[in-house]
Amino acid sequence: MQNIHEDSTIVSSDDMLESVVGIDPLNNRLPTEPPLEPYEGMEFASIEETIIYYISCQLKNPGFFYAFQMDTEGRLANCFWVDSRSKMAYKYFGDVVTFDPTYLTNKYKMTFVPFTGVNHHQQSILFGCALLWDETIESFFWLLSTLLEAMSGISPKTIITDQDVAISNAIAKVFPKVNHHYCMWHIEKKVPEYLNRVYHEHGEFKNQFYKCIHQSTIVEEFDSDWEAMIDKYGLQDNQWLNKIFSIREKWIPAYVRHNFCAGMSTTQRSESMNKYFKDFLNSSTSLSQFMTQYEKALDARYNKEREKTFKTRNSKPLLRTLYPMEEETSKIYTRKMFRIFQDELVGSQLFITEKVKFSIEVSTYKVREIYKEKLIYYVNFHVTSKEANCSCHMFEYSESNKKFVDSTYEDMPKVSDVIIALHDPPRIATKGRPRTLRMKSSLEMVRKGSSTCSYHMKKGHTKPKCPNLNQTR
Repeated sequence: MQNIHEDSTIVSSDDMLESVVGIDPLNNRLPTEPPLEPYEGMEFASIEETIIYYISCQLKNPGFFYAFQMDTEGRLANCFWVDSRSKMAYKYFGDVVTFDPTYLTNKYKMTFVPFTGVNHHQQSILFGCALLWDETIESFFWLLSTLLEAMSGISPKTIITDQDVAISNAIAKVFPKVNHHYCMWHIEKKVPEYLNRVYHEHGEFKNQFYKCIHQSTIVEEFDSDWEAMIDKYGLQDNQWLNKIFSIREKWIPAYVRHNFCAGMSTTQRSESMNKYFKDFLNSSTSLSQFMTQYEKALDARYNKEREKTFKTRNSKPLLRTLYPMEEETSKIYTRKMFRIFQDELVGSQLFITEKVKFSIEVSTYKVREIYKEKLIYYVNFHVTSKEANCSCHMFEYSESNKKFVDSTYEDMPKVSDVIIALHDPPRIATKGRPRTLRMKSSLEMVRKGSSTCSYHMKKGHTKPKCPNLNQTR
């Protein structure tokens, strides 16, 4: 580990602008030398030079925050930075943060740590980045403490990371109340390694292991299925299984689904962000080049977000049903979120419900897919508060409605009760006669050909006039 100087942390502030390099924060001016941006290939030769670069970013972007540590020889050890756009993104979408340290970085072999989340377009977004000299608990403690300071003391609700002791200890110290989840994929991919014999000798083990983890909706069900699986294959003494079972509260869906995770159960978004930056960086990139390329990469991602926002505000999605709920949500959700909701709404036609309990306060429904007898969910609808919760906890986990939550419930709240977060532009009537008022000739109708129903792909009628679909409503 690099020796960090005890009082070596430098954090951005207006005082720093004037005292370190003679910059007047009121006039937002740099001294004539050195230049605002380092020339290509230049190394940061001193801490002062590094500070000047960060301050140049701050002058162009007033919300820019930076902090770094020096070692005992005055060299850069750890650094963190975040611009105003990422800070604003954290304000709206920072409930769930994921990060995965990786060695893609520069010729100094420093660890690149992007803090990643997901926005309302289901795009991966950045909440800040860091370069670390090592991956010790001290470095991660400094990093997470700095993140908390940069975000004005606002803590995420959930953090998803790999199963790492140093990271876990640092999170426990800095964010004692946060829900810390382990990446499910990193754990599951180790099954062939630690369960090699049973994995290859019993072909059905893989499916049983998967079902035990992913199809158990409540804690008691998972515990029972896990015990049955262990007994069936004689795995009572397997140390790895015993270890991952002891930390089940951090990764098993039945245990973590009551926590909001924005639909994430892995560090995949962090890993995809790492891969994204590889297109801009390589192992020979200097620190000054790294920072410049980072800005370009960040600009490219925000351009993609603006494109999605423009599409949402200036286009209308195609509707697939006659449910009023679908039309109204098309005016509320972003295009990506509406597509997800639309698929759920259409899929809800495959679910059947049965009211099993009724009272003035709560109605309970048993819900299952038509062709899946064993997979049963229970939905409680609270009449007074107009809130529904399901045993699958899908809404709490990702804030996406389960397929069966639709208008078939006679006492479900109307969509208009939902708080509207985003509106489409108002519809404008086109000129000319409305298309439905003109009578068509018999010749026109013959030329058009036979219609096809998109619900069950039969000819002779369209989906709105489908007799089978109308019966289910």
